[in-house]
Amino acid sequence: MNGGTQIETGENPVTEEAARWIARMDQGALTEEDCLAFAGWLNADARHRAEMLEMADMWSDMDQLTELFQPRPVSENKYRSFLKPPAFATAFAFMLIAFIGVSIFSDMAPTSTNLTFATQVGAYENTDLADGSTIELNTATKIETHFDNRRREVALLAGEALFTVAKDVDRPFVVIASNFQVEAVGTRFNVQLHNDQIEVIVTEGTVKISPTDGSAGAVFANAGEITNITSGGITLIGDISSSEQLRLLSWRDGILNYGGETLAEVVADFGRYNDLEIIITDADARNIRVGGYFNKNDVAAFLEALETGFPIEVDRVSDAIIHLSASE
Repeated sequence: MNGGTQIETGENPVTEEAARWIARMDQGALTEEDCLAFAGWLNADARHRAEMLEMADMWSDMDQLTELFQPRPVSENKYRSFLKPPAFATAFAFMLIAFIGVSIFSDMAPTSTNLTFATQVGAYENTDLADGSTIELNTATKIETHFDNRRREVALLAGEALFTVAKDVDRPFVVIASNFQVEAVGTRFNVQLHNDQIEVIVTEGTVKISPTDGSAGAVFANAGEITNITSGGITLIGDISSSEQLRLLSWRDGILNYGGETLAEVVADFGRYNDLEIIITDADARNIRVGGYFNKNDVAAFLEALETGFPIEVDRVSDAIIHLSASE
């Protein structure tokens, strides 16, 4: 090595930050907290490591980088060259290579963060994740998150959740529900798991839906599309209007909005939010069409609306059991 190498940081912020770290190391001023911060900076972006490795070829010129970030009179000469004693340069090189080695090893052996979130019947929870994503949990929902340096994975074990995903092209965000997975990078989508059926509503961006075992081809769903998945496979339903999206996601505001579904469908859905057994006692009543807005936790108002607004008779057998039938 010789002292003739010239270095220009220019306007590149990565190069400038790398030079600042090298200057501090060269001065021997790093505390334990500084070392942790430096390792975090290296892991934050592959470009950081690449810049440090490129500078590793210039050990004999480290004083030049130190000089670049010391106060000095303004000069038209942007370049300086200095000669560093070989012994110190070698020691410094080993120290920096050790840091980079630890960083690379950490990236190869990712650290995992596992968390569990759950809501009770009728409850709602909005959860912020460490990566900047958010998850809104509907009634009786349980999820497990498994995040590491390479992948963000959420297992939807029960219920329904709306995912607003922070963009990170290096770490895909994957929701696993039953035997299928929904993969996104930066988007917003809702997943409902009910018995052996899965419903996916995409409100922003695009998601990739595929079996977890890779046994069949993937389906791509875009914003404004709804997809139904059963044990038999994936069925792309197609477009869904903005108003219909709002209706299906109105649970986030504590409201259940029905637009002509059968009484059987409405009762099954309303029952998700309440510890109440509602039984339809005759076949004619099951197909009565129901529409309107209902507070998801107000059982009394729901039953009163059925009685007064539709040809439905309500029999309050007990506090926990309700019978519904078609009124004459």
